[in-house]
Parts: sequence; C-alpha cells; structure tokens
Amino acid sequence: MDIHEQVRTVVVTGSPDTADVPGFADRLAELAGDSAGDVVIDVSRCGAFCSAGVQAVLAFARVAKPAGRRVRLVTGEDLITRVVWASHAGELLELHETLRSAYHAVATGSPVAEHG
Repeated sequence: MDIHEQVRTVVVTGSPDTADVPGFADRLAELAGDSAGDVVIDVSRCGAFCSAGVQAVLAFARVAKPAGRRVRLVTGEDLITRVVWASHAGELLELHETLRSAYHAVATGSPVAEHG
C-alpha cells in the first residue's frame, strides 16, 4: 500500500508571518475541495510559524473532519509545538515530530505519534 495515495502532503517552508496567512489559507481551502484522503501539513521546516497560521490549519481541519479526513501537523521543533499549544490547537490536531511519524499514523489509522 503506497502511503502517498492515501494522503495529501503540504510542506510549508521559510518563516511565514501574519501577512502570508491569507495565501496559505487559500491554498488549504483549495485542498479542502479535494476529497482525496487524509492531509499531512509539515511546518517542521519553518523557522517560525505564527498563531494565525495555526488558526488557518484549524479552520481547514474543521472543514476536513466532517468529510472523514484527518489532519496531521508535523511540527518538528519544540518552538512550533509550543505555538500550536498556545493557540489551543494541540488537542484538536494530531501532532507529529516527523513526516515519518505522520505517515505511519496514516498507514495504521492511529493518531499516536511514532517517534524516530
């Protein structure tokens, strides 16, 4: 089973700030209309990820969930994880440290992160 057939992956790079969020939200809205599988959003390569970006991911997750799609957020470093929790999104999103962990969760149907 090829994991990439079951999941759409969005990789965010750079250090997006509040001014970049509307474009990011628009891209996620386009993805919301695509009914193919779960979604992994990888922000682990970002130097920083603002709370407005987290809110855009949450808005997307709220649209995806009723369609039976799961959204997994790859945070990588602790700083981004703290921003997610400070935005009160940690309990609403499946958080993973690595893409490998997120893909493992997709393959097994598990929300639990696999470390390593």
